[in-house]
Amino acid sequence: MGKRLLTIGLLFAATVCQVSAAYTCKKWFDKTGKTCNDYAIILIGGTEEPFMHEAAKAYQYLINVKGCNKNKVRIYGQDGLGCDFDGDGKNDKWASSADIYRDQAFDFLKNNSTTNNDIFITVIDHGDPDVITLWKSSLTAKYLSEKLSKIKFKKATIALSACYSGSFIDDIKRKNVTIITSAPADRYGWFSTYGDLFMHEFYKALGKGYKGEATVDADYNRDGVISYEEAFVYAKDHDTNTKPSNAHESWYTIPRYWSSDTPWRFCRDTDWGVVTQGYLNGTVTKEAMYLLIGNGTIAKGSNVTFNSGKTIRLTKGFKVVQGAKFRTSHFDCEAEKRANEAELRKFEIVDQEVERENGAADITVSPNPSTGRFIVTLGEVEADVTVLDMQGRVIRQFANASGDFELDITDFPNGVYVLALNSANFKLTQKVVKY
Repeated sequence: MGKRLLTIGLLFAATVCQVSAAYTCKKWFDKTGKTCNDYAIILIGGTEEPFMHEAAKAYQYLINVKGCNKNKVRIYGQDGLGCDFDGDGKNDKWASSADIYRDQAFDFLKNNSTTNNDIFITVIDHGDPDVITLWKSSLTAKYLSEKLSKIKFKKATIALSACYSGSFIDDIKRKNVTIITSAPADRYGWFSTYGDLFMHEFYKALGKGYKGEATVDADYNRDGVISYEEAFVYAKDHDTNTKPSNAHESWYTIPRYWSSDTPWRFCRDTDWGVVTQGYLNGTVTKEAMYLLIGNGTIAKGSNVTFNSGKTIRLTKGFKVVQGAKFRTSHFDCEAEKRANEAELRKFEIVDQEVERENGAADITVSPNPSTGRFIVTLGEVEADVTVLDMQGRVIRQFANASGDFELDITDFPNGVYVLALNSANFKLTQKVVKY
């Protein structure tokens, strides 16, 4: 089935007008002055206007936002057509007009990329399970997996913009690879005249907003960098087609994200990426796929649980009134859905206790799990920090920590440790996982 096309909410046929060689893409991003050493390929199966806009966003993100060298970014498509993809007034030619441009694209990466390079691959076209249509050929999940195994890279990012593109993940996931798909394995994706509706928000987040539009802030972990993970979360929350108008409807598309760098992989159908929660009263469980922000009060007598697939942030002003019960936990949503959990990293619950009113202001611990380095964000709070193993033995201890405090336990074995924070106003304990 081809990618469904929408225009202002109305379905139109996939056989839209073919694009002429004089076609000029919109200027989506200005140059940032950054530089990168990545190699990238953009494969376009057709010349429909939505596909061209989609390719232009990817190309301008790579060239203008990341600062990649034009000689290291190749566009492969139908009939050798040329377009002004980056909006600089000059025609950007396809790298090849051959029937086998699919093979030439991956040979370009194989012949040039090394273990010192990151690579970026995006494919834009109609799709069916385990296959994306290309001009006079196709791209199968098996083919892509075989090609990846022959390319050297430091890290690879693969963005698939097609119906059923989530079906590729099981075949191509591997170490040092991140995969973003605009649709799940069993559903359509959606295009407007300006491209894939999910990827439209994804690239907007990476570029911090499109030219002439409002600035976008997807820096959820506040490290000054928009990661692919954060851009995925932003797109999931802002593409209206990932949100059902009724919880029982099943027509809406759910994108998929998988990364070897991310123990918590995002796959729930109805949880939004970022949830901000204020005042709570009673027995309540609140969930967020990526980041749950607590900024209110948990009332006396309440029993509240916060669940997140990645981070729980208790902001300044958050408090648990005496007499209330409060706990947090992290879930691995992929482990909940997969029969074979052995392929996943070990999952651990992260518990947290806030024992005094007005405590735990603006405190976060991230990333958690990690390979051994954690950033404890204390803000203006000053606290003593103690790290204990599961037998209660003290392995690290720091006095009067404040601000962004780095905790390094890389020299200790993988496992679960207890982080204890003590100040004049609160006492907080949280499990951290080193993998």
